[in-house]
Amino acid sequence: MQDLTPAQDEGFGPRHLLAALDGLSAAVIEATGSGAFLTAERIQLIDAAHKLAWLLVRVNRNEAGIAHASDIAGTTRAVVSATYELRGVQELGEGGAAIQLLFDLIVRIDQLLPRSAQLYQ
Repeated sequence: MQDLTPAQDEGFGPRHLLAALDGLSAAVIEATGSGAFLTAERIQLIDAAHKLAWLLVRVNRNEAGIAHASDIAGTTRAVVSATYELRGVQELGEGGAAIQLLFDLIVRIDQLLPRSAQLYQ
């Protein structure tokens, strides 16, 4: 997996966030079939995959609106970190904490969007 995080904060933009979200979405979908997660956790992962897909569409449609969001760099880093953590869980087990991190991150990404485009209004 390539590193999607630019060296400096000013290099972050919606495209970096979209690329990071795409990687996280792929990891979540992959994890739904992993034996490292209990059945209840896989159901939560399916829910997270649905919400991440929704966010991918919303971020893509609202690139201009989030281009200058103050937390885009930190959020992009958090998405990349969550992707690595989720992939690590598949190898090592203990998925419950990773799932809570996903849902916290979904809310954080949603808050970058203009109010009219947010899932959690």
